[in-house]
Amino acid sequence: MSTVTVDNLKGKTTAKTVTVTVGASATQSMEQGLAKLRCRFDQDAETLASGDLNVSSVTDFSTAGLFTVGVTSAFNDALYSISGMSSSNGSGNVIGILTKKNAQDDYSTTAIPCASGLASNSFADVDRNSIIVFGDLA
Repeated sequence: MSTVTVDNLKGKTTAKTVTVTVGASATQSMEQGLAKLRCRFDQDAETLASGDLNVSSVTDFSTAGLFTVGVTSAFNDALYSISGMSSSNGSGNVIGILTKKNAQDDYSTTAIPCASGLASNSFADVDRNSIIVFGDLA
């Protein structure tokens, strides 16, 4: 097996275009396969965990479970993909991250509205919310 050690990867034809082969013949843009935002947020203590990526702030609203993640380097559009999860709040309920608080809060390139929800269809503040976002940065 070979090892490639570099400090900077740059596309030959276009600077930001580096294509990798996945499997036998499929290709993928390296840039599109990288997470552009990573956030761990404790709603109970209202603190960010260390190691966050591209997060300018988190706004925790007074309504249980609702928060917005501010983006440092804006996305190119609001068509990014979000994956999220939350821990149990101690009640034994399954909790998940919803990526829109309600119908009037649209996705934007600089803010991601979120909610931590219980299996009982209600919201709750929890101490471990995590989201990862994939998409193109502006």
